[in-house]
Amino acid sequence: MVVSWHTLQPVRRARVVLGLLDGKLEQTAEASEASYTDAKSGQVVYAYHVKLGRLQADCVYLYGALHEGAEPQFGTFPHRPAGADAIHVHQLR
Repeated sequence: MVVSWHTLQPVRRARVVLGLLDGKLEQTAEASEASYTDAKSGQVVYAYHVKLGRLQADCVYLYGALHEGAEPQFGTFPHRPAGADAIHVHQLR
């Protein structure tokens, strides 16, 4: 499972916190950064990706994508045994 998001400026301490729906965010994973130049606007876009591991099958997870200077963006996803899709979080500011 991968959580991805993008920003228009580089950020510090990009990471994801993860837990079950009980609200206990017990895992933290640091994000990797990649950048590219948008072909239409010419603006540099910074993409952040976190691969999540050790997930239990048939559980619903709560995650928060965050970095310094921004409010976390929270979401949930069900984890199925195989074939799960990536999660994409919209632009954080």
